[in-house]
Amino acid sequence: MQGDRSSREQLLKEVRFLRERLENLEASHAPEGHAKATGSEIELGRESILHSALDCILTIDATGKILEFNPAAEQTFGYRRDEVLGKSMAERIIPPWLRKQHEKGLKKYIETGHSRVLNKRIEIIAMRSSGEEFPVELAITPDLIDGRQIFTAYVRDLTERKRSEEALHRSEVQLRDAQKMEAVGRLAGGIAHDFNNLLTVILGCSELIQLAPEDLEFVRARAIEIQEVSQRASDLTQQLLTLSRRHSANLHMFDINATVREAELMLQRVIPERISVTTRLGTGPLVIFSAPSQLNQVILNLTINAQDAIKDIGTITLTTREKDIDELKAEKLGVHPGTYVVLEVSDTGCGMPPEVATRAFEPFFTTKEVGQGSGLGLATVYGIVKQSHGAVEIESEEDQGTLVQLYFPQGDGPVVKQSKSAGVDPSKRGIETILIVEDEERVRDLMTDILRAKGYRLIAACNGADALRIAQEQPDTSIDLLISDMVMPVFGGRELAEKFSAKHPTTKILLISGYTEERFPETLNNGIRVYHLDKPFSASALAAVVRKILDEPG
Repeated sequence: MQGDRSSREQLLKEVRFLRERLENLEASHAPEGHAKATGSEIELGRESILHSALDCILTIDATGKILEFNPAAEQTFGYRRDEVLGKSMAERIIPPWLRKQHEKGLKKYIETGHSRVLNKRIEIIAMRSSGEEFPVELAITPDLIDGRQIFTAYVRDLTERKRSEEALHRSEVQLRDAQKMEAVGRLAGGIAHDFNNLLTVILGCSELIQLAPEDLEFVRARAIEIQEVSQRASDLTQQLLTLSRRHSANLHMFDINATVREAELMLQRVIPERISVTTRLGTGPLVIFSAPSQLNQVILNLTINAQDAIKDIGTITLTTREKDIDELKAEKLGVHPGTYVVLEVSDTGCGMPPEVATRAFEPFFTTKEVGQGSGLGLATVYGIVKQSHGAVEIESEEDQGTLVQLYFPQGDGPVVKQSKSAGVDPSKRGIETILIVEDEERVRDLMTDILRAKGYRLIAACNGADALRIAQEQPDTSIDLLISDMVMPVFGGRELAEKFSAKHPTTKILLISGYTEERFPETLNNGIRVYHLDKPFSASALAAVVRKILDEPG
């Protein structure tokens, strides 16, 4: 409404200017002692305006016949003035597919005095004498001359402007693509650097084990080192998946205050005594929809960054509160307006200059010395918050500390309390029958060896169709647990689980995956619960989750 009003006012100003110019010309050419100029002098002034105007000026009567067609209109539309005077404007400069709409609007104004386009600036498509269609900006003003209804149209060719806008858009797209490629290159370089370090340790330790297989203590130490380095590689992979928002996290409703309290106990053991960690928690439960384990990682990443920014004695403060986000703020953050739960992590450290703060959440961007940080900490924070449909803001000044604000949409469902059941005895064995479905042969063989060593009876299949065939060929075999990868050829784990469960409703289901765009299902169509396990996993982790599932009541 405001835009329409301002456009109308601007248009009226232009019309008043033209009329004033006519009046001035009339007055300037009036003979001394006369109040008005002669008709020929007024016509001369009128012709001067029409010829000097840069925009097209057309005048039509109530029937749509052209009464005036200035030189700019001749040049733009490709008609001579004498070719169009008295002719239908619609048939000359309006494309055929728009003519009925024009005629309908003109008729409605003549009958009712109402129009949606008069006294406004609008963009439409016009047509040249060659039949070429092109964009124009159009403004039409009605007037009565000696009781005769006329309409004056001011038309501006937008062809060049549209070309410039398209060229600018293409340039912006190319710039964004170049920036993306730069970020991808930096990301790939960082991944290669970190993984090459980890692989060097794994390859080296593996060769050393082969050189001295009789030294059991040496072999054990190298195996432990391989395990630790592999875990670091696993953590890096999870960070990358979180960064790309591809990690299938277990999201549910929980109280952020409870998670911050638990994190505070952990931080007191991690953060040096010279730095005090304080919390200011909002009243009542502040419920969000996210993953508590990931939020713990967020808090840890932010507080370690804050710790590194504090050179001597200082304070790190964790604050939670509710905040209503209006449309203006929501647009800035890239979220929807509404009520949000805000987690703030502030420190009294050295702060950052603006050029560093604006890049703080970029993957592999770090101001730390080589070997002191991967540059994934804050990028992972950003990915986790975005996965929860939230937003991140950072405020920092040199020598003034840093404030990071995380916005999570306020949850409106029941809080899910995490069970703290006792762990499964890793030495516990089983006798049940398990069907393993995995298309990667080495992974399938490894899982089979791990569980067979625990006493289970194992059946292996390379894909979903193979698994169904095996089960059909062994109708007398009772399968207690189906373990299936989520992503496989033929059809994936979810489809296999649905098909298998329809024929074997008492079989429990465990789905595993290292990466999938599809979120793990919680239940199947028949209501049977589905258990989940992320790759990579250790032998003890696989054995523990299998025993836990089989021990749960069916």
